[in-house]
Amino acid sequence: MTPIRQALALRPDYAEAHDSLGNALLRLGREEEANACFRQAIALQPDVAQRHLRFGNALKAQQLWDEAIAHYERALELKPALADAEHGLAFVRLYRHEFELAWPGFERRLDTQDFRKRSFRKNADGMALYERLPRWRGPGEAGVGEVAIW
Repeated sequence: MTPIRQALALRPDYAEAHDSLGNALLRLGREEEANACFRQAIALQPDVAQRHLRFGNALKAQQLWDEAIAHYERALELKPALADAEHGLAFVRLYRHEFELAWPGFERRLDTQDFRKRSFRKNADGMALYERLPRWRGPGEAGVGEVAIW
């Protein structure tokens, strides 16, 4: 028996263990079992934004767009400034070709811990340049002649 399953045997109401087991099962490709764990963690602690964020990420990886959107939106209701949830929601909307809804949240990727960690490790100078450049606000922005996609 794994340590996580031992923890759950002792404390079946331990939401963090259900969440951790869900992540482990997801990495093993056992999506249905993982989803059940995430659902149990959320049932135990429905008002924790990170639980909805992690389940949204799992659903996004499984291309279960509608359910992923619902969990990202719930995470943002609970914690409106959660950049990872805004970015995950934007990513799903890009896949669904909902570009107008996607772009504002996609820019929040710059505020996610994972993005900063990877980008600075790989190319700190490129990130510094990117942050100094003006951002395109979309079609119809006054004074825009050319746009570069980064």
